[in-house]
Amino acid sequence: MKRPALRAGFTLIELLVAIVIIGILAALLTPAAFRAVTRAKTAAIKVEVDAIKRGVEEYNQKYGDYPPDFSDWELVTQHYRKIFRNISETELNLLYQATHDGSGAFYPEAIDRAEALVFTLGGYSSDQEFPFTGAGGPLELIPGQDPTLIASYQYRTQRSNPLIDAMQDARRLNLIQPNLSAGLGPANKVISDDEATLGSRIGAANDIFPVLTPSGKKAPYVYFDSRTYSYTGASGPVFNLYSPDNRLGAARPYKSQIANSTWVNGMFVDTALEYVNPTTFQIISAGLDDNYGGVYPVNFPGDIVLFTYKSGRGWRPSAVTNNASEGFMAGINGYEEFRLASMTTTNVSEGRAQLDNVTDFASSDLQSDLEES
Repeated sequence: MKRPALRAGFTLIELLVAIVIIGILAALLTPAAFRAVTRAKTAAIKVEVDAIKRGVEEYNQKYGDYPPDFSDWELVTQHYRKIFRNISETELNLLYQATHDGSGAFYPEAIDRAEALVFTLGGYSSDQEFPFTGAGGPLELIPGQDPTLIASYQYRTQRSNPLIDAMQDARRLNLIQPNLSAGLGPANKVISDDEATLGSRIGAANDIFPVLTPSGKKAPYVYFDSRTYSYTGASGPVFNLYSPDNRLGAARPYKSQIANSTWVNGMFVDTALEYVNPTTFQIISAGLDDNYGGVYPVNFPGDIVLFTYKSGRGWRPSAVTNNASEGFMAGINGYEEFRLASMTTTNVSEGRAQLDNVTDFASSDLQSDLEES
């Protein structure tokens, strides 16, 4: 009796069915896998934001004051005279040279909101008279150079007493090492490449103040001191921001949805919306898209748009009174940047690039909290 012949493989129909099933599974699993990877990367940034937050709080516990974000020169000098009572005037003069032009005009962008974070949390020298230039301080004198000139200094890569470990990682700080075969000098020293890579609003060259970026990203972590979330400039209220390059957008402190109240003529009147963390600070990361989502305003303060956490509604502060009665802007919702005709918007992504921003006050990114609100 003949035995039935054994099948040597799959039929064409069976193979097609298997391919279809695999395709369906891949279509179902790929978005889920992508979301999982995105959440993991966002979580890694959030972990570092929280570490920076702890570092700032530790700084406050150690020195009795929160670090300045270098947007106000008077506050900077007050701060360092407070925490280092015997500080040498030459130390403050070096910072003065780094933040002022030849005519004595102060530039808040010279040591910007990202550079201020590294400068303050990276650790000072134990020498109370020379906390910046002493052993382990942020500024290292180039041998043979004039110690009274800021150009004579380079960034010290191994600083004393860093408040977070990442401040010791030269790769994360985007530092450029000098040509060791040539002699060190003002044109050949350890410098930061953030001004060259990210752009500079003031055309700074040979910048020695680095920034800290999330792994694999260009947009650095940004620190805003509550004392200077907004401050009065020569032409009226000016709102603190970080915007080195239009490709990265602009980071600004976030408002809350809580209005300050002032007692006027026997009643409380709402004045301005409070900022988030109104007495401490805000830390902001551009998230996975390397874009803070804001637009650099050409005209201050008329082009300023601030956003409220958690709703993300756009809010226009008054040019004169910063009054809450100016209210929310019609049609501006969910962190979508309002584009005025006078704004410079070249290369800024359309849409709501702020949604993936990670902050010290959000549970994850802004979109997660927006969806929960």
